[in-house]
Amino acid sequence: MPTAGYKIKIINITNIGNKIVVYYKVIPPKEFAAMVITYPYIKISVNGTYTATCKEVKD
Repeated sequence: MPTAGYKIKIINITNIGNKIVVYYKVIPPKEFAAMVITYPYIKISVNGTYTATCKEVKD
């Protein structure tokens, strides 16, 4: 479970027909972080109706 200091970075977004795939990377904190449960997120808005899938990109 992420703690404070984690970030989410969008790497790429692809669109095929009515499907969108969002590729993202989770970036951990570089220094000391508070030990609390957090839920980082990014909100993306698109015009139209799509089926969205999110895929984490690992190093």
